[in-house]
Amino acid sequence: NAEPLSRRVFETLEAVLGSDDPYTLTGLSNLSRLLFRKGDYAGAESLCRQALNSRDSLLGPEHPDTLTSVSNLAVLLERKGNYADAEPLCRRALQARERVLGLEHPNTLTSVSNLALLLESKGNYADAEPLCRRALQARERVLGLEHPDTLTSVSNLAALLAKRGNRFDSEILYRRALEVRERVLGPEHPDTRKTASDMAALMVKQVDS
Repeated sequence: NAEPLSRRVFETLEAVLGSDDPYTLTGLSNLSRLLFRKGDYAGAESLCRQALNSRDSLLGPEHPDTLTSVSNLAVLLERKGNYADAEPLCRRALQARERVLGLEHPNTLTSVSNLALLLESKGNYADAEPLCRRALQARERVLGLEHPDTLTSVSNLAALLAKRGNRFDSEILYRRALEVRERVLGPEHPDTRKTASDMAALMVKQVDS
C-alpha cells in the first residue's frame, strides 16, 4: 500500500521544510493524486485544494506548478460530476498554459483534452469535438503517431464520434489505436484490452441498429 509511504514522505517534508515549501507542496499533491486513484475523492479534494491555495499565494496564479494543481482539481471535480465548478478551472488551466507554455506544449494539450472530456461528459458534443481534434492533431505533430498520449487522443475522438452517431469514422480510429497498441504494448496490456472492448461494443451497436 503506497498511501502510508506517501503520507510519511509528505509529513517529513512538512516537518523539515515547512508547509509552504515547494517540495512539501509537491508531496501534498502526490498524496492527493494517490487518494484520487484509490477512489477517495473527498480526501483527494481536500488535499488538492490545500495544494492549490498554497501554490496560488506562494508561486503565483500562472506558475506551472499552480496550473498543475488547477488541472488536478478540475479533473477530480469532473470525475465527481461537479461540472459547474470543474469547467472554469479547466478553462483557467488551458488559457494560462497557452499563454505561459505555448499552444502545443504537452501540458497545454493535456488541458485541451481535459476540457474536451469535460464538455463530452456534460453532453456538449459539438463543442467537445473540435477540441478533441485539436489535441489529436497537435499530439501527432509534437509527440508522434505512436506516442501513448497520441493514442489516447485517437481513442477519445473515436468515443466521441460514436456518441455523435458517426460510427464509420469511430471504427477507423479505434482500429488505428488497437493496431498500434497491440504492436507496441501487446494484446494483454490494459490500454489494448480497453480499446478492443470499446471497438467491440461499437460493432455490436452497428449490428443492432
